[in-house]
Amino acid sequence: MPKHVLRLISILVVVLVLAVGGAHYVTDSSFYRFGHFRADVVPELAAGTPQFQGSESCQACHDQISSAWNEGIHVVVQCEACHGKAVGHPDDKKLTVPSDTVRLCSLCHEAMPARPKSQPQIVINEHPYKHEQPLACTTCHNAHTPSLASSRGQSTSTASSTEQRTGPEIPPVHSASSANTTQPVPALVPQCAACHGAAGQGVGGLLVLAGKESGDLATQLQQFRSGELSGAVMSGIAAQLNDEQILELADYYADLPKSE
Repeated sequence: MPKHVLRLISILVVVLVLAVGGAHYVTDSSFYRFGHFRADVVPELAAGTPQFQGSESCQACHDQISSAWNEGIHVVVQCEACHGKAVGHPDDKKLTVPSDTVRLCSLCHEAMPARPKSQPQIVINEHPYKHEQPLACTTCHNAHTPSLASSRGQSTSTASSTEQRTGPEIPPVHSASSANTTQPVPALVPQCAACHGAAGQGVGGLLVLAGKESGDLATQLQQFRSGELSGAVMSGIAAQLNDEQILELADYYADLPKSE
């Protein structure tokens, strides 16, 4: 046998012996006992402190939210998937309320070819309409029951929208009773803008509110509030409004110029 072939065989034998010997000494003795994993990890994990408590632990203190969560599509999403692990809560730890909801919600709802069509998906830069920075998802959607409108208070909705929106400026309200005085923007206008455009222009085929007859708009809002008209988002928004706020919003959009 040629010497170079003999040397090559010798090297291969040495490598094989080292590999077999190394595998014997490096591999844990419990490996392969129950399958392709280290069996001793099971009692080690069982002896540890659970980090995730499960959504059942939240229901005792958050029964109202839990009721809404149980009725919606997000019932398959555990509370800690969004709020973080609950070990130590509520005794010595508060759970975080996500602030960047666009980043959080897009983990599951950003449009991707591989996702099933049944999964609600959005193109972030085009939702709710193009050419404007995305609003916080909770401006329009209830985080625990997304099919319902946001359940946050008006002041919270307004502040969140103001902080996270950098699109077109929302026109000021001009009251008929004080034509020379600029009135504050109605509290829910930023929330309306999320679906109807900053100036009520109905961007992307959405309903145009600018220049709409105030009586017609007021009637529709009252019908959404009473349940005569149904709409998951609009019914939730209208439920927050009293008669004075409905008239104020109707007059506000009636005074805006119609888009050409």
